[in-house]
Amino acid sequence: MKDLQEITEKAIRIEMILIIEKELVEQIKYLKRMANISWKTIFQAHSGGFSSKRVFGALGMTICLGLLIASFIMVRPIPDFAELVYVTSASLLGLDNVTDIFKKSINSSN
Repeated sequence: MKDLQEITEKAIRIEMILIIEKELVEQIKYLKRMANISWKTIFQAHSGGFSSKRVFGALGMTICLGLLIASFIMVRPIPDFAELVYVTSASLLGLDNVTDIFKKSINSSN
């Protein structure tokens, strides 16, 4: 009886190790795909050129992140205009996605 219990415990451990290994392999594949993405492709529109909405949206988000870090370091409140920059940047990034949706619907109707 004790041998059967040990064998069962070992089988469960092996199964858990195989599940963890499979998950790690999937994560490594994902990281390899992410490593192959260049900054240029992130800011490119589907037409191939740079999307000004993506570039300025990312620039605004970077500015907001810098203001947030600076306010924590200097222990000061975030400036009032940071909210405006954040909302505008988020709108630009969202607007790029909305225009892509309408482009797809227009192309499918033709």
